[in-house]
Amino acid sequence: CLGLGLAWLLDQKGRRIRILAIVGGALILFLVVDRFALGGRFIWIRYLNMDTARVLLLRTIDFGWMRWILLAPLGMLLDFEQGLLFRAPWALLVPYGCYVLWKQDRRLLLWLALPAVLYVLSVVLWLPRAWHSAPTPVSRLLLPTVPLIAVAAARALRRGTGTSLLYLSAVLAAIHILFPGHRFNLADGTDSLLAMMDSSTGLSHTRLFPSILRPEFLTLAVWAGLLVVSQLLLFRRVRWTVGPSLVLLLILGSLAASPSGVLEAEDLTGEHRFGGELFPRSSDPAVRYFWMGSGERLLRLADPLARVELDPDDLLEGPATELSITARSFRAGDQQPWGIVAVSESDTIAEVTFESSTHPLPRWVSTVRSRHRGGRAGDDVAAARTPGNVVDTTIVLPLSSPGRIVLTVGRASSSADHHLVRAFPTDSLEGIYLNRLEIR
Repeated sequence: CLGLGLAWLLDQKGRRIRILAIVGGALILFLVVDRFALGGRFIWIRYLNMDTARVLLLRTIDFGWMRWILLAPLGMLLDFEQGLLFRAPWALLVPYGCYVLWKQDRRLLLWLALPAVLYVLSVVLWLPRAWHSAPTPVSRLLLPTVPLIAVAAARALRRGTGTSLLYLSAVLAAIHILFPGHRFNLADGTDSLLAMMDSSTGLSHTRLFPSILRPEFLTLAVWAGLLVVSQLLLFRRVRWTVGPSLVLLLILGSLAASPSGVLEAEDLTGEHRFGGELFPRSSDPAVRYFWMGSGERLLRLADPLARVELDPDDLLEGPATELSITARSFRAGDQQPWGIVAVSESDTIAEVTFESSTHPLPRWVSTVRSRHRGGRAGDDVAAARTPGNVVDTTIVLPLSSPGRIVLTVGRASSSADHHLVRAFPTDSLEGIYLNRLEIR
């Protein structure tokens, strides 16, 4: 609405602008009176009252939160699970189409672009960790930008540019029509259709494609570079290069896929996982939207009989030299953190403990809460004590002996009695929470 209002304002002259200024001034006055005289009784912060701008400003300048704000637009484009590039490649035509519109009809571009840009900006600033709207269909939150995308793409296609992207988009759409269940993902860093392919082939394609939830810097950099190159080709009006290039990359990626040595705890199957339970039990990503740490589901080991078994020979081509474990320990109160006992077929590799400290609250949350309660910024610095807010610890263990590796929960005392550790109460959240394992 604000974008449409600005577009209308810029398209008007004379008396209408004065009338709009009067109406806008009256609205601002109403918001000020409602906030400071009536305590926000009529317009809540979620409905854009005077506090909304303050909260948005505090969030935007918060260095820790800024990371998510910068990653959100990148995810909207490049994330293999929820991004536009891998669902609707024809959206790549938008920059060139807007350039054509600027040359042909600036007034139309103004009416289309202002609402779309302001809307995307509001999603990025207000929902930087929920931009994907999972588990709903991909890019549901971007529906208000369809008019701009459609018109810009049409103008580009009229110039004979990007036809192959349109055909590629039609093929991808047909695949998801034939397999409708794979339109939905769970914000776990893996596309459901790709996961089905991997499970049937035994290969691992996941790390070849960009993920914002499980970011790999090199992968993101390569695909961002390809995005830039695609725009250069489109602006040079190379008709059949961009689409076939994307198809070729997908084919090469499939051929190059191989066992990666990386196991995400939530993806462990019966081949590796014996006992334990996923946390949270619900796969709904909304439960994990506002965890301070990783937003992935974790594997909770709370019983000495629960274990994870790994065979380096199956997970990695070539000899394995080390095992990396990323996990967290959750205990009630200030009790001693629990750990993991790693045992090979011939010897105990190590007994290690994991941190149980809680992530600090983002600075902007602490500031807003303190002001609301009349305190000082920084008075409330710790996030809620839940497994989702506990800091992950990564420990690297050397592998000196071949064979399978067994990971069980323990006290990191002597290996002779780790199996005697009592199970955590079933109604408690205490336990070791595995996040990621990697054989290198």
